Amino acid sequence: METNKRSEATEKQNAKRYNNIKQVIGIGDFVLQIVFMQVVLLFGFSQFLAGHLTNWISNSYLVMLVFVSVIGAIGGILMFPIELYSGFILEHRYQLSNQSFKGWFLEQAKRFLISSVIFLLVMFAIYFCIRRFNYLWWLPVACFMFIFSTVLSLLLPVVIMPLFYKFTPIEDGELSIRLTEFAERFGIRVKGVYSFDMSKDTRKANAALAGIGKTRRIVLADTLISEFSVEEIESVFAHEIAHQKYHHIWKNILAGAASNFLGLFFVADFYYHLLGIYGFHSIEDIAALPLLGTLLGLWAILALPFGNIMSRFYERQCDAYAIEKVGTEPFVSAMKKIASMNLSDEAPNPFVEFLFYSHPSISKRIKMAETIGKSR
Repeated sequence: METNKRSEATEKQNAKRYNNIKQVIGIGDFVLQIVFMQVVLLFGFSQFLAGHLTNWISNSYLVMLVFVSVIGAIGGILMFPIELYSGFILEHRYQLSNQSFKGWFLEQAKRFLISSVIFLLVMFAIYFCIRRFNYLWWLPVACFMFIFSTVLSLLLPVVIMPLFYKFTPIEDGELSIRLTEFAERFGIRVKGVYSFDMSKDTRKANAALAGIGKTRRIVLADTLISEFSVEEIESVFAHEIAHQKYHHIWKNILAGAASNFLGLFFVADFYYHLLGIYGFHSIEDIAALPLLGTLLGLWAILALPFGNIMSRFYERQCDAYAIEKVGTEPFVSAMKKIASMNLSDEAPNPFVEFLFYSHPSISKRIKMAETIGKSR
C-alpha cells in the first residue's frame, strides 16, 4: 500500500513537471517566433529579400509566395531545436514516445509540408484580398476563412488524418456491437467508428469526433482500446457522441468565424497604423507581411483563453452526458487511466488552466462525476 502511494505521488510529480516544461516551451516558442518576425522587420532583412525577389520575379503573387516560403523556412530551421526537444527528447525522457528519431523526423517533415501548403493557400487568399479590396481586405478574408475551415473539417478524417495514421473499423465484436447499439439507442447517427494506430508514436490515449456531414466519424486510439475496459470505452464513446448531439463542431466553426471577423478587423486597423512606424508605405508591400504575421499571432494568443472557455463548457456538457448515460464509475476510471497514460497534470495552476486548457482538469472532471453520482 505504501509503495503504491509513493509510486502514485512520483507519477503526479512527473506529470506536473512534464506539463510545466511543455507550457514553458510553448510560451517560449511563441515569444521567439514574434521576436524572429521583429528581427526580420527591424534589421532590414524583409526589405532586402522582397527587393531582390521583385528584381528576379515579375509576378507579385509569386514573389509573395516565395517570400513567405523563405521566411517560413528560416523560422522553421531556427525553431527546429525546440521542436526536437519538445517533441522527441522530452517525450522519450518521460517514456511517452514509441518513435525512433527517423520516424519522428519523417512525421515532422510530413506535418511541415502539409501545414506549409495550407499556410501558403491562406497567405495567397490574404494577399489577393489586400490587393483587390484594399483597406476592406479583412472582410473577404474572414469569409474565406469560414469556408476554408469548413472544408478542412470535411477533409480532416478522410484526407488529412490518414496521412499520419491507419484507420480501421473496430473489429472487436462485443465492443463494436456495444458502441453501435449505444449510438442507436440515443438516436445519434454516426458514419463510422474507427480505431487508429496511435501506438506507433506514443503510449498516450485519445479519442475524437472528426468531420462533419458524410465524413463524420468517431475515432478511438488503439492504445485506448487495448488498455480500457468495454465500460470505460463506452464512457469515452458517450462523451464523443455528445459532441455530435450538441452540434459542437458546427458551433466551433461559427464561433471561429465570429472571432475571425472581429480579430481581422482589429488586425487590419493596427496593420494600417503601424506601417509608417516600420517604414512601409502601403498595405500591399510584401516586405510588410511579417508585421501582419506578428499581429495575427498576437490576436491568436489573445483570443485563446476565450476559445478555451467555450471549449471547456462544451467538454463539461459532454462529460455530464457520458456520466448520465454510462455511469460515474466507468467515467472516473477512464479519466484516471487517461491521466496516467497521457501524464496529465490532474490539478494544474488555475491561471494556467484558464489560459491554456481546452478541457477541464482531470481533478475537476472527476469531482463533477462524483457530484453527479451522489445526486442520482
